[in-house]
This record gives sequence, C-alpha cells and structure tokens, in this order.
Amino acid sequence: MFYLLICLILSIFLNIFSQQDFTGSYRELLGKDFDFTSIKITGTVKKEKANVTFIEDAKGMKFCIKQLNIDRTRTQFGLVREVLASYIAESVVNIHINKVRIIPANIDFPGKILNGIATLHTFVPGSNKSVDYPIKITLQQRLSKKFSIEERGFNQRVILYMSVHRDLPLIVAFDTFASNPDRTCNNLFYDKKTDIFCGIDLELSFKLPFERDLGILAIYHIKKFMKEKIKFSSKEIASLKKYNNTLKKLLEKNSPEKLCRILDIVASYAGFIPKNKNAYNEELDPANDINLVVHHNRSRAATHIGFLPKDIFSVIRQACLA
Repeated sequence: MFYLLICLILSIFLNIFSQQDFTGSYRELLGKDFDFTSIKITGTVKKEKANVTFIEDAKGMKFCIKQLNIDRTRTQFGLVREVLASYIAESVVNIHINKVRIIPANIDFPGKILNGIATLHTFVPGSNKSVDYPIKITLQQRLSKKFSIEERGFNQRVILYMSVHRDLPLIVAFDTFASNPDRTCNNLFYDKKTDIFCGIDLELSFKLPFERDLGILAIYHIKKFMKEKIKFSSKEIASLKKYNNTLKKLLEKNSPEKLCRILDIVASYAGFIPKNKNAYNEELDPANDINLVVHHNRSRAATHIGFLPKDIFSVIRQACLA
C-alpha cells in the first residue's frame, strides 16, 4: 500500500513537472547561450498570407521566422495551433516535423515586426522539389468539399505514396491525428544527404469543423477497402502497420486534457488574453473575441483526439490482416 502511494505521488509530480517544462517559448529552440548580437537576416519570402524571414547566427545555426499578414484573431491563432501540432510531433520518436515555438507580440526580435505575434521554426535541410526524389510524393489528405469523398482523406493514393519511404507513414499518421490537410508537395522536404523526409507548415491543424475530420475520413476509407476487398501490396501493408502504430503512440502521449493545457499555455505566452492589444484588435473586429477563439480551438482539439480511439485502430488492423 505504501509502495503504491509513493508511485502515485511520483506520477503526479512527474506529470506536473512535464507540464511546466513546456512553455512554447522561442527560447526553447535557441537555447540559453544563443547570441542575439550575431544574428543576420539571410533572406525573406513574402507571400499573400504570410512573410517568412530566414536568420542565421555566427555559429551557423539557422531558423525561420513566420508572421501572418491577416490581422484577425482567428487567423493569427493559427500560429498557436502550429506550436501545439509541433509539440505533438515531438512526442513520438522519428516523426520528422520541424519544431515551432512562439515569439510573443511584445518581444523585439531580428526579422520580426514588433507588436505582431510570430513563430520561430527550426530550419529544414533539403528541398521540396520533386526532382530530388525519384517520384513525386503527394501525401495531402484533402478536406475541401470541392473534391469528392473518394479524393479526400486517407485514400488509396495516400497509402500508395506513403509506402515508398520509411518516414512517410509516420508523417501521414501525424497529419491524421492533428487533422492537418495541408501536406502539399511544398510542405514536404527531402534531404538527399540523410535520406530523410520532413514536414513543415502546421497552421491548419485542428482548424476545420469536426464533420470534416481526417480521423472520420480515414475510418470511412479503410472500412470501404475491407468491404470491397481491396488488395494492398506488401509494402503498403507494412506502411499501414506503421501508420497504425504511430497513431497509437500519438494517442498514448497526447490526451485531450493534456493538449488543451498545452494550448492554453502557448496561447497565454503568445499574448492571446482578453484586452491584449498587441495580440489582437477587438475594436477592429468584434467577432474576434479571444475567449471564443480559445474555447473553439480547445474544443476542436479535445473532440478530435477524443474520437480517435473508438475504432480506427481495430479497423486498420483488420485491413492489414485481410
């Protein structure tokens, strides 16, 4: 009895410690010894919705800074979701997704516009150009209703392409788990030197309504494959097993309650609290009430993750054995 009590106290202590260890701060990536005085801007890419600045220090450490151009709280909150999704990817070994942390609105940082929230991203080596790999990889699990249901989600196209390399089933499983529909060719890098694929751009994770969820679509497709007795190759079956095991690990490491706590920590650190004019302008857009935005995203993450364990694993297992 005494032994069980000690184990319980230790478990609670470790849980609290692990929660406090993650802040979402950009300093988690840079480290305590990062030399801000030596930072130089090496390039800038301006897009319609976002600006990306590339920086490097005297030691050769490279990072990217991302800021969104749309001044709406609901849009800007995508940066918080991106940090949350990065945290999820880091929870399981060998899911190659670049790390992302928040630079708060009130922090002055080279390459960042003051009074604007930004994200700091680890630099991803390699290229997103298809010429660097023998075939063009298309892993996007589409959610847009402009596509038929057969073209959306975890369909045969995704299974075929994720079977060509050991890294891809893990990235696809992560996208299903985080309901990220944006794994376009531009957001998938391949490094020839290390033979590693790495995903970037997680801003759309946990964004869309639950009825357009990648978890639901995955179950729909796999049940349909079983009903129609679709035959998969040995490589595809191996990749399905990897996909299944990765989903299990993600679920074990990331409960709905835990992810909601992380979301709150990151949102608060970013400056997404009521009446913080550095983070959003309530007068400019009354619909941007921050309490509604945070509540919506907490509910979205919790509902999606809470749904996953019901039958997706057993369905995938049956498909692999069929």
